[in-house]
Amino acid sequence: MIIPFPQLPKYEASWSPVLWTPVYGSEEALMVGVQGEIQGERFVERIIPDRVLSVLCRSQKKQAASIIDFVIDSLNKQASKTDEELIMPLTGVRLGAQINTFCDDRLSLIEQAIMSQSGLTTFEEYENSLASSSSKNGSRKAFVGGIKELVISERADLEENFNVKKNVSGFDVDYSFYSKKLISQMGVLREDRIKNDTDILRRYVLDLMDARENMSNSLLLIQESFYDNNTRARSLDAFNTLARRRNIRFESVTNPEEGKEVILSMIA
Repeated sequence: MIIPFPQLPKYEASWSPVLWTPVYGSEEALMVGVQGEIQGERFVERIIPDRVLSVLCRSQKKQAASIIDFVIDSLNKQASKTDEELIMPLTGVRLGAQINTFCDDRLSLIEQAIMSQSGLTTFEEYENSLASSSSKNGSRKAFVGGIKELVISERADLEENFNVKKNVSGFDVDYSFYSKKLISQMGVLREDRIKNDTDILRRYVLDLMDARENMSNSLLLIQESFYDNNTRARSLDAFNTLARRRNIRFESVTNPEEGKEVILSMIA
């Protein structure tokens, strides 16, 4: 039997380690971040976790974290410049050798960089830091909670319809909103975590299909967060098609205020 060679990921890309020498004159450099480029979009991400800084820098960990965050922010503001044009914000900071590669998305590019050269963290730890950082990309809990607060400020009678657990086909399912007029699952779709978020949203579609016999309207409502317009268009179109084929309404918004308007319009 001939086993076909695996296909390359979708896009050509490149990455370079962001290196910081905390002690002047030392030859030791810490990989604190990743500069990546995919589909013409350049970005810089911090990857070194606070846990490591606590061990390495002890009482100076907060100062070290502030320095690293300042460096990452400064490099992101220079995203339109070439490597030769970059102005390093601090002495002791430099880019390592550029690695050319292929990847499917931004997150998989960061995964390659961490697995290839970082000895201070793991990709799993980096993913966990993304999941817990609602201030950066938004979290489902913050999104649904924000919509709930805004909706009940206008319709206090709807408070009991949020976060409802129902037994469907012998399994307990948690619905974001459940009423006779509308059943909705709400989630987030973030470019940095697109694979994980996509899997969760597909499960939400199944939840809505299972509850179909009990409802007149079903809604998959997401908060989107994208850097690349092409990735955004493909992702939203895929979910719109998936939902429409199952007679589920699909709506994407960028904040809880917009989500509130969608919910109130469907239960009016």
